[in-house]
Amino acid sequence: MYQALDNFETPDRILDLADSAKRFLARYGTLALMEGPWGQLLAEAPPNARFDALLDAAGFPEDPEGFFAAVAGQIRAAKGRPARLSFKGKPLPRLLVYHLLESAMPGQALCTVKSVAHLTLKTGIRPENAADMEEVLETYPVRLSAHVIRQSMVSEAVAVQYLPFEDELDPTGHELTFDGHFKQGPMEQMYQNRVIFLLDMRCPVYCRFCFRKHKALRKEASPGVDAVRAAVDRVDGNSKIREILITGGEPLLNRKNLEAAVDGLLEIPHVEAIRIATRSLAYYPHLFDHHGGQVRAYLKSAHDRCRDLGKRLEIGIHMLHADEISVQTLEIIADLTASGIPVYVQTPFLKGVNHEGPDLGDLFCRLRQAGAQIYYIFTPCHPIHGTRKYWSPISLSFKAYAWMREHISDRCMPKLCTATPLGKMEWFTSGWAVEKDAMDKDHIWIRTPYTRKYFTAVTGDAPLPVENRENAGGTLDVKCLIDMGDDALFLRDEGPAAGDVFPATLKGAKGTLSAGEIQARFFEPSPIMESIRDTGGEGLDRVHRTRCVLTLDSEKDLSGAAADYLAATPEITDLIVRIPASFSDRLDEELAAVVQAVEAVAGCGNCRHIRLQWAALQTVPEQFHPDHIAALRTLNRFDIASPFRLEFETWWLAADQITQAHSLLFSAITDAGMGVYANTALILGINTDPETAESLVHEVRRAGMEFHHVYTGGLNIQKRYNGNDCIPMADVVALASRIRMNCTGREVPLYVAWTPEGDRDFGLG
Repeated sequence: MYQALDNFETPDRILDLADSAKRFLARYGTLALMEGPWGQLLAEAPPNARFDALLDAAGFPEDPEGFFAAVAGQIRAAKGRPARLSFKGKPLPRLLVYHLLESAMPGQALCTVKSVAHLTLKTGIRPENAADMEEVLETYPVRLSAHVIRQSMVSEAVAVQYLPFEDELDPTGHELTFDGHFKQGPMEQMYQNRVIFLLDMRCPVYCRFCFRKHKALRKEASPGVDAVRAAVDRVDGNSKIREILITGGEPLLNRKNLEAAVDGLLEIPHVEAIRIATRSLAYYPHLFDHHGGQVRAYLKSAHDRCRDLGKRLEIGIHMLHADEISVQTLEIIADLTASGIPVYVQTPFLKGVNHEGPDLGDLFCRLRQAGAQIYYIFTPCHPIHGTRKYWSPISLSFKAYAWMREHISDRCMPKLCTATPLGKMEWFTSGWAVEKDAMDKDHIWIRTPYTRKYFTAVTGDAPLPVENRENAGGTLDVKCLIDMGDDALFLRDEGPAAGDVFPATLKGAKGTLSAGEIQARFFEPSPIMESIRDTGGEGLDRVHRTRCVLTLDSEKDLSGAAADYLAATPEITDLIVRIPASFSDRLDEELAAVVQAVEAVAGCGNCRHIRLQWAALQTVPEQFHPDHIAALRTLNRFDIASPFRLEFETWWLAADQITQAHSLLFSAITDAGMGVYANTALILGINTDPETAESLVHEVRRAGMEFHHVYTGGLNIQKRYNGNDCIPMADVVALASRIRMNCTGREVPLYVAWTPEGDRDFGLG
């Protein structure tokens, strides 16, 4: 691969490279994609003059030969390590660098590295200790794509994920950290309501932090179609299973098994969602486009069939760092989401890759611009053999998470989750660290929301295969190889009990209003949240560093002043447009006001997300017709070079407020490439008991919404109806624990409180 660097200096290739770069920058050289000091420079130049502007600024006016030779020279000078390409002290935008490399070194081949000599040939790496590297390759062989090799030439964050290193010989940790409590053929089950289908054991590329790099797992045979159909039959016989996660290896490599699984699951009435997990968008996006785009076409067809049967198809992707993002990645995400297929992001937290808030924030903001939903951060890294360099204390992830909450949109915030040997939990709501193990200080005990009774439905009377104990609250603690990094994070026995019994103190209704009467207050013109600073604009509230709320007034046009404020405040990325119930009794008039407001702010390059909090969407969903949805869709720009997207924000208190008309409307909105998400506010006596909360969570998911935030306190409506009565933290934990145990992972919301400084994450710590 490195031999192809000569293409940067071959006279008969220079013109082709220059022409390719010119076309690329004309299409993608925008502020939305070009980071750093070059972004503004390129955005200000006419599209067809951007490459010339780049040459001038880099010190090579009208000299593409000199520029390309300098690029090759910087890569060679790095001697097999990632090169930071820069000119005059300014690093080149990553997407441009990737395009230049792909133009000079075309191809999408996969290769298995079998020797140090082969490794050097493919990647340029010359290990200091060849004998140790040979042992690494024997123990954990390397598989790479041309895409990853190109990225690794110029990105440390990519190289450290995929290229082998001598420290992989460190035996600390486990061989395997996850195995379903019930495993039969391609089906694994850990939870009552969802299962995993392992459809193919192959991976196009081996991530160095993944347990599947072990030989025993690599040699595991992929199942046949008959085994997949047998797994479908087992799902058919268990009405508690509502969601299936299809994974591997890489499930998209095995079309026969994928079709057998999807075709069979679509026939099962109690299956509500099919999720397909893939990492190929990071390391092998070509998989989606080869053979005439067959994978994309199949996924869209499967989505249409799911929708027609009232089910959901979703794509789950793993991305760790913004350097993994390519133009191909963003185009695929944008295409899928514009076609109505939700794409959600999961991110392992790795030291040396993405352990700082700005890196994670950059990743999530860029993916959201393409239409992806931000779902999980998994912390810490799975403690398997050969991964010690990636391990980090939990305290480091808390620090990164706090930075993100302050600096990026709430819609870019993931759930901070740990996958314990008993199942997932969110820190300091559905689980927490109890204490260090008395005999083994490298291990700690984590309180989980799961009970022995819960697992009986999965394992029968068989004992759980991991070390556990029952705590005073009736749930299980589990022993884990995890470093908290700060002893103050251990709650020991001070954490609240949150077993099957919910405190009776919150069961009684407070006041005489119904959930519906209180919900109507969300649709009044008065703000739900107080402004954290004066905007100087009527009807415009600043509720976070990154977002404002504009409440429309039928008597005045407030959108122009709002657009001026947004344009002058570049850190704002999101505008919530509220259309209160009192605005009008005519939907067409309200739609016209929405269009006017959206068009007014669409030119603010920093504000790329409009969130409509539209009373009529919840109060009269049956009045929305296909023409309304089509008109709203035209306000979106699904183009990754100039993204501008609409979302719909809803507020609910109880499950019975969501009707079939809502479900049909939200399905049409999602199918048009827009998303609907739900918030709730805990009101004493209305929705503070876990049973009511669980019912709401289920109904939100069934209606096609993404559950976003549960506000535990601080909103104006909570001050109005809860008064001075705070909801005890123990009761929030009980609620969160029940939702985590009985709901699927895609149903679990984030828990926050509103403060004069904006949203703050709820947590026992």
